[in-house]
Amino acid sequence: KRLPKYEDFDKEQEGGAKTSVIMPLRYGANRPRVFGVLCLEFKQSVERVPHTVSRISTIARAIAKAIWIFETTREQRQGTINALNALERRVNEQPRGPGLSKPTAFFAFPSKGDPAVREMILEAVGRWPDTVHLQDWSEMNEPGPISTEITKGIASASFGICYFSEPCPDGSKYPYRDNPNVLIEAGMMNSAFHSASEGTSRWLLVRESHEANAPLSCDPPFDIQAQRFLIVPRRPGKSAKAAPVVDARAFRDALLGHLEKVFGCPPAPAG
Repeated sequence: KRLPKYEDFDKEQEGGAKTSVIMPLRYGANRPRVFGVLCLEFKQSVERVPHTVSRISTIARAIAKAIWIFETTREQRQGTINALNALERRVNEQPRGPGLSKPTAFFAFPSKGDPAVREMILEAVGRWPDTVHLQDWSEMNEPGPISTEITKGIASASFGICYFSEPCPDGSKYPYRDNPNVLIEAGMMNSAFHSASEGTSRWLLVRESHEANAPLSCDPPFDIQAQRFLIVPRRPGKSAKAAPVVDARAFRDALLGHLEKVFGCPPAPAG
């Protein structure tokens, strides 16, 4: 049955409320919770007998239960929303990758870049054999344009490594310059990794020095110069005319330190 329509009794109106019943809206088994107070007013006098008390108590309990169900459902719904938001944050914080397979680090470098730098990067990443699989464009041999395969590789990668520098033509102001293709690939990585929180912590940018005291190359392009670079440490060659050579020990130590931050775990012990 429906509850009677609410009527606001006028105190000055003749025949106003003659009986008022006030009781708590309580619901729960072991530790009942009070949700409010029920106030019933009657135009006629109502005697307090077991039948009347039972019926009014049933109404109060039914209202309390309805409030309890509403609040419980609301809290469960909000709890579900909070859990989904937390899950989304956790998923976004994790490196992207191909499902449950080992995460991939895409390595972009110029074909004319210093082979010593490339080999030391490969050697350093090899200290994480159970953590990441390194993929570089030179190993791609699927049919079709190489640019398409590179785009797919970057899109599915969890980490990125870019070595920008390659030798300049004879007569240039600097001995090294940034390879245009690697700059494009770095831009693609920058766009992909910035879709997640702290995305740029998952890539490593390597470049020859552009500092005033050892200007081996010009300043980085304006759109990536704000990023943190690992500068290749070099020392003078064996003769005054010889080109500076990589300081292998310093470079390996710097690589391991930076990659530990990128991959989020320490390297395996040296074999």
